[in-house]
Amino acid sequence: MAAPFLPLFQSKVPAILNKPSADHYYRTRSERFGRPLQEIEPSGEELAWVWTDTKSTFGEVDAWMRKSPGKFVTGDSPVFADFVIASRLQGLRAVFGEESEEWQDIETWHDGRWETLLHELKPYESNANLVS
Repeated sequence: MAAPFLPLFQSKVPAILNKPSADHYYRTRSERFGRPLQEIEPSGEELAWVWTDTKSTFGEVDAWMRKSPGKFVTGDSPVFADFVIASRLQGLRAVFGEESEEWQDIETWHDGRWETLLHELKPYESNANLVS
């Protein structure tokens, strides 16, 4: 699954990490992109394009899923692909925040498929607090 939102996503990740992790993330991603991480965050027309392309990419996934005989990619039971899609969605929810306008918009895309998918996969989530 292509991820046109990665520059936007990656520029926001340090804000949700603890200080040592944020410092490491910022340094390694800045090295990877060859410039400071905040400089890769799209704005203006580029930001509008990123959102349009992101919605379109999820639209392609929605089209695949509409061909499924069940609520998941290949039927009534989730497979690895469902978790990959959900991980992208959970990443977006984490960096924007559940109450953000961006996340509220994503939840409504494609007749609410993404909100529904995350709800259907909830029983597979761990309640363990992995980050302190």
